[in-house]
Amino acid sequence: VRILRYYLGQLPQLNTKISLEELNELYKKATTELFTDAVAVGAITLPSPYSVDDFEFKIATGETIDKWQINICLRGNPELEENIGHAWYLKDNKPLTSADTRHLVMRTFKGTQALISRADSSTS
Repeated sequence: VRILRYYLGQLPQLNTKISLEELNELYKKATTELFTDAVAVGAITLPSPYSVDDFEFKIATGETIDKWQINICLRGNPELEENIGHAWYLKDNKPLTSADTRHLVMRTFKGTQALISRADSSTS
């Protein structure tokens, strides 16, 4: 199963025009769902008191879709943001079992840990 089909269900037809804003929202949704599943199965662990709902994803757009970046931030502290990689992890619609999907989960884990560390140090 490919990542976008799994998380988004029906994908727009190849000939369908879709705005960059709509594509951005689809990518955000897929990334959020992948993160939620990774936490649910223990691939990503969050220390107390953090939960999945404390984080959100932003897709930073560039000149072309190949330059889009995936960022994660804390909802309560949105100026703290970590880049977790290129959006081509999603654009190429990789299989869920691919090395690229595993790499995205690993980068997401590292991003959450960096955000938590930065947030905790700014409140001490």
